[in-house]
Amino acid sequence: MVFKFNEVLGCVFMVLGWGVIRIIPFFDSILLVDYRIWLSRNLSVNLTVLLDQVSGLFMAAIFLISGSVLVYCSWYMGDEVYFSRFIFLVLFFLLSIMSLIIIPNLIALLLGWDGLGITSFLLVVYYQNNKSLGAGMVTALTNRVGDAILLCVIGVFCREGG
Repeated sequence: MVFKFNEVLGCVFMVLGWGVIRIIPFFDSILLVDYRIWLSRNLSVNLTVLLDQVSGLFMAAIFLISGSVLVYCSWYMGDEVYFSRFIFLVLFFLLSIMSLIIIPNLIALLLGWDGLGITSFLLVVYYQNNKSLGAGMVTALTNRVGDAILLCVIGVFCREGG
């Protein structure tokens, strides 16, 4: 029996998801990692990662679902010509979701949201026909509505001081 890379990666994600679920009840503290990426006289760019019980629960759910998707798509789409492109899109989608979950930064929130929008559009138009292009345009427009609502909420929070 020959295992494909995405099957192994899917199984690793599922095991990782179950492992995170198993340790969440024992994880009662908050882990905050702050890494300085760039520092100049006027600007400091930091990467902050926040891990707590809620983010651990969300990551476990995302790992379980994405692992299941990777294992299933190896069976369902195994003979596709551009199968590796699909796998990279799924992994980029996973990376965008993870950035939304664990990075408590407004810039990372916007980048993760736009990453989700781009990859969801590319995943919908994967088959490159007129029907999938129409569905991709609906996806892109829906995501733009979400962008507008997100920016309005950020503006309200800034105005109210929250």
